[in-house]
Amino acid sequence: MSVNMQKRFAVLILFFEKARQTVECVKSFLPSGVRIYILNNGSSERNSRAVEQFCKPFEQVTIFRSDVNLGVSRGRNFLIEKTDEEFLFFVDNDIVIKTANWVDSALAAISAHPDAEAFAPRMFNVWENRFLPCFSIDIVDNRMVYRYIKESDCGPGTRLNCILGGASIVKRTLFERLGLYDSAMFVGFEDYELALRGIRTQPIVCMPLQDIILHHDHAPARGNACDRDAVAVRYRVSLHEESIRQIRARHGVEFFNDTSWRKWVAQQQRVLVPAHPLAAVWSRCIKKIRSIAGRC
Repeated sequence: MSVNMQKRFAVLILFFEKARQTVECVKSFLPSGVRIYILNNGSSERNSRAVEQFCKPFEQVTIFRSDVNLGVSRGRNFLIEKTDEEFLFFVDNDIVIKTANWVDSALAAISAHPDAEAFAPRMFNVWENRFLPCFSIDIVDNRMVYRYIKESDCGPGTRLNCILGGASIVKRTLFERLGLYDSAMFVGFEDYELALRGIRTQPIVCMPLQDIILHHDHAPARGNACDRDAVAVRYRVSLHEESIRQIRARHGVEFFNDTSWRKWVAQQQRVLVPAHPLAAVWSRCIKKIRSIAGRC
């Protein structure tokens, strides 16, 4: 693969805490030789130093720094505007790539599907022990609904109209056509809002890329208070609700046709933000004190 081919790609990473996983993410992409751009999105000094020290020897890595967390939409928009490569490989900082020759695979797909605006690698969620299914979204009775595609049906001719912003290869011209991410959207909702813009005009053309494998590990935040706080914010129900209100106001559609997302958010909090080991002990003590006080 020529250097010119490498220069067609950029790996874009938002780094907000979780330094160890960020380092593993960067490390997995280094062998490709592709430029890696990182936005330190308001991380703590401790985590910032760890990532900066690891990346310092590698000329292919550029780190930008924001003193505050810009959020996922503004953060990705910052990286889009700071780069000029044709294809942007967005990856969350808790993802590692498992396919060594991913650039060759991506180039082959780009050549075979010149109409595609984005490509969706196959992603394995480690904490759920499963691959994510391919899906598009539809609008039915003014509600957004998932349209899942069986893995056996997810072949070269499959077209998706929604991208995963933290795990997709996106052609820059998509943002020139639809505009950048909506900065008012909380993490996760920016993808749906962009897809809705496409549905209202011309749907996004995203191709599954089954021979590129990503591993996504929402590892429990242990030990580092900044990491725990970051996960707690990520799964704060009120922030999700605000984006749902924004989508309703801007596009006139409800967010899917059920309320199970609230249960999913609560489950993520329980799994990924473990309680302090003494929390259960303190809880029992407080209950006992209250019980004794009640009898006095």
